Order: sequence, then C-alpha cells, then structure tokens
Amino acid sequence: MWRIDPGSLRYAEELGRLLAELHAVPADEVAGTGLPVCSPEQVRQRWRRDLDTVCAELTVPEPARRRWLDWLADDGCRPRWSVLTHGELYPAHVLVDPDDRITGVLDWTTAEVGDPARDLAMQHALAPPAAFDRTLEVYRAAGGRVWPRLVEPRLVEPRLVEPCARLWSTAPIGYALFALQTGDAAHRSAAQAGFDDLAPG
Repeated sequence: MWRIDPGSLRYAEELGRLLAELHAVPADEVAGTGLPVCSPEQVRQRWRRDLDTVCAELTVPEPARRRWLDWLADDGCRPRWSVLTHGELYPAHVLVDPDDRITGVLDWTTAEVGDPARDLAMQHALAPPAAFDRTLEVYRAAGGRVWPRLVEPRLVEPRLVEPCARLWSTAPIGYALFALQTGDAAHRSAAQAGFDDLAPG
C-alpha cells in the first residue's frame, strides 16, 4: 500500500522532473552496465515475440490479439528514439517526503534503455487527467522529448493519450509471461482468466 495521492499536482510535477532527468541519461553511458539497450525496432520485435509466446500457450481472444498487433504496427505510438527507463514507475516504487517531494526510487529490476512511454503509462492509468497533464507539461519544460501522439487528445476519450493507454493495455501479456516463466499453475490460471475477461460478449 502506498500513501502517495496520484492526483497530487506536487507529485505530478516531481515525477515530470524526475523522468526528464532519467530520460536524458545518454544511452552510451548505460552500455556496459548490464542493462538491456533496445532500439525502438528491437522493442517492437520483442513485444511481437512475447505476444506470439503467450498466444501459443494461452487462449487470447482474437479481438485483443488484433488490437495489440495493430498497436505494434502503428509507428505513431512510439518515438524514434530510446531512453533510459525505470519500467515500473508508480507510487509503490517512489519515496516522497511529507510535501510529496520525491526523495528516492525503488526496484530498478526492470530498468532498460527502451520506450519512454513505459515510465508514463502508469501515471496515465492511475492519475486524474489534470495530474497527468501536469506531469507531461513539467516533463517537456525540463527537457523531456515528446512525440505528437503522446500529447494529442486521441480516439475514445477526450483526454486519452494513446501511446500510454495502449501500452497499459498490454498488462495481461506481461502477467502471462510471468506466469509462463514461473510455471506456477495459479498464476497461469489467473493469466488465462484475465484474457477471458477481454473476450467480447
């Protein structure tokens, strides 16, 4: 359980500054540290392999599979550059003081050079629109690079930021991969139930 209010504008601003600083770390400084360094195309290819692996082992509804394939084929959903990312940046992994100033970040096990939307997707999913907008505003002002589809209102919801929303929608794939890697029957059953919930009707 975390005590951070995802709607806090102070936290939103702090997160925007933190991400701008993190994403500005040169990729060549990361090489040799043992962290994965992936180009945008390598990120896309890995997602495709992961989706194929999951579909081979579990029953994935065709409409969901098609949406994910369309996302992978859509160049506008990702930038043409990679940055150093944390990968699971949300309140449970962030330390703050009583004034919501960020004092530390935990659990860097998913860090890699890859898609910057990884570090924005959870804020988009958890925070109210005003807080997410403030994160993006501060991120840009602090030097964070954005791409058009990240900042344009998109599709279904008037405030939807498509790259983050579509990346967040892949959470069942990530959980299914975890279930397959561990071989745990309970996790596998839960992963399948998650896919079953995506089935139409």
